[in-house]
Amino acid sequence: MQARFIHTVAVAVALGGFMSMPVYGYDDREGLNFGTSLRLISADDRTSAAPGSDRTTHTKTAGQQVTPYIGFAFSSMNIGLALNMESTTSETVEASESTSEEFRRSITTDARGLSAFFRFNFGRVMFMEAGAGLYSKESKIRNQSTSNLGDGSFNGQREEYDVKGTGPGYHMGGGIELAITEGFHFTTAYLVRVFQLRDVTQGGQIGTKKGFEQKRELTFGVSHYIN
Repeated sequence: MQARFIHTVAVAVALGGFMSMPVYGYDDREGLNFGTSLRLISADDRTSAAPGSDRTTHTKTAGQQVTPYIGFAFSSMNIGLALNMESTTSETVEASESTSEEFRRSITTDARGLSAFFRFNFGRVMFMEAGAGLYSKESKIRNQSTSNLGDGSFNGQREEYDVKGTGPGYHMGGGIELAITEGFHFTTAYLVRVFQLRDVTQGGQIGTKKGFEQKRELTFGVSHYIN
């Protein structure tokens, strides 16, 4: 009973101290503001073959996404523009020990997006965000298949092509902004980004093929308010 009472008093004191802190998360989030967020990807996946098969697959993925933005906050609203820049690389190797066959695929992707966003600031440190804009994406794809003939020679086939697309998209989600010092905040957000791309043919012509992409992002960054 005594331990529970002490725990209750400690929680009450902690909450009281939090409530008495300067309300940077809400009152300080006004005026011209800018910042950037970052997302990093690094994965190394080694997959064994299914029973009865000697094929193994090894995939390496790496990438980064940077999203600088500028906005103007008044009352509980923040309106601005954000630039989304993403680059990723992926390499997959599938090999068979019994046939000495190997298949390699490498994909290098650069994506860009410019969108207008609206944030609703609430709860001292929290915000909800929604936005829409224009996205573009370019992927360079390289496929290579080889077969070892056993006498130091091999035969194979190589295929290279580029895929480009552009189209509208939107995003929505929420996050928090924690005051580091006056005007500066540490930010983290969870966003769902959806866009639809039409293929871009040679000469810059927009084709009829459509591609749909949906991403879920957990980002971290820093923001600064000038008020």
